[in-house]
Amino acid sequence: MLTSGAVDLLQAQPWPGNVRQLRTVLVRAAMMSEGAVISLPAVVEALGERENDPGLSGVGTDAVLARARDELFVALVDAGWDTEAAARRYGVARGTIYRWMEPLGIEPRARSRFASLRRRLRFAR
Repeated sequence: MLTSGAVDLLQAQPWPGNVRQLRTVLVRAAMMSEGAVISLPAVVEALGERENDPGLSGVGTDAVLARARDELFVALVDAGWDTEAAARRYGVARGTIYRWMEPLGIEPRARSRFASLRRRLRFAR
């Protein structure tokens, strides 16, 4: 099963290599998902691993990537930047969350910035 964001991103790709190329990306995304649902970040990662990768392309790709970034960011914030909890939400390993963060432009250090801000606010009282 694919999330709606994953379907949108796959439909936005040109697929010059025909159905075999699509199948390869789907297999990679399924392997990265570790669960029954293939998520948008897993598809983004699988597309990034294509041989001779021309990059993500297609109409609406920027919007789909922004949606993936927002989805993962919200999952991390909801989990208190606990990557293990965010991984459980997606049904993937913790390391997979870190692999998704980089291409989506989410820095792992953002957690420490939030924690440092929280500490400063606590001490300022």
